[in-house]
Amino acid sequence: MEHAHRFALACAIIALSCSAATAEPVFSNSPAITKRYNDATIVDIAFSPDRAYFASVNKDNSVKMWNPVTGALMKTMTGHAATLRYVSVSPDGKYIASASIANEPVKIWDAATGTLVRDIMAQDGCMGIAFSPAGGLLATCGGLINDKNMAGAILWDTATGARKAVLMGEKSDLSHPTSLSFSRDGKFLAVGLANKKPGIRVFDTATGKLVRAIAHSLDINAVDFSPDGSMIAGGGGGSGKSFRVYLWNAATGKLIRTHEGHTAFITSVRFSPDGTLLASSSFATDTRFRLWNPATGALVQSMDKTRIRTNAVHFSPDGSRLAAVLVTYGDLGNPPVLEVYEAGGK
Repeated sequence: MEHAHRFALACAIIALSCSAATAEPVFSNSPAITKRYNDATIVDIAFSPDRAYFASVNKDNSVKMWNPVTGALMKTMTGHAATLRYVSVSPDGKYIASASIANEPVKIWDAATGTLVRDIMAQDGCMGIAFSPAGGLLATCGGLINDKNMAGAILWDTATGARKAVLMGEKSDLSHPTSLSFSRDGKFLAVGLANKKPGIRVFDTATGKLVRAIAHSLDINAVDFSPDGSMIAGGGGGSGKSFRVYLWNAATGKLIRTHEGHTAFITSVRFSPDGTLLASSSFATDTRFRLWNPATGALVQSMDKTRIRTNAVHFSPDGSRLAAVLVTYGDLGNPPVLEVYEAGGK
């Protein structure tokens, strides 16, 4: 009897130890890199796949390149006339695409020299850009040029700047694109939609044809394919205090599960490179980001900090760092605009 009691006690201690271990933060509570308003007015970033730099677009209409380890400024490119909003890096790290929400060209830059490669007059008010992981294509979404009442997503040839395909064209008050995500093999493009007919549409990038339409009752502001292509994460609007992150089966469009906990509209969803984590951010002032286990739906970590809203989250290519792009309102002095957290820290 005493032996059984000791065995049960030992099991309880082991269970408590395991529970404590799993409670450790996945990412450090203190950022390894912080950029503040006086450093750069960062609006969005993108990591280069070779980990040589990360690029940012900024409110002063510049594109900047930063050392991903030290945070030191490496290069600045100028040429945009309107406020920038989106940035993407080509799969070989050689090119950077930048876009504003105004009616001006998307610019593609040579990362090595900082020179402008070409302009692409892509959208009337760009709402997202993404290089295909397979190379050769750039996707954009937003209003359609020469028709202010229409919106859509377009594929472009990155070598020539030629338009390859218009994936959708619809009245913007019905379905307006808000976000883009390529599958990791580049074969499919998911487009998040808002307005009267919200949801997600998935297109075959080789044919330009619609392969799946996922209807939803609320605006979708952010989408991301899982690394294995089996799931699509999305999030956006909500009702009351309920703002959820959703997971759909990419092959069938069926809802797998929802992740609850955010208290304002979802601004970003990102799978980790190995697919074991799903990061999400919202426009609430109570949390930098939340990390979920996409296999179980469990909350893994919540980075709770106040007064700052998160515009986007991005994993580094090896998953060792997570960047939170921040936005502030009012007089907060010299607030942070970017925080980069390391995995495994305290």
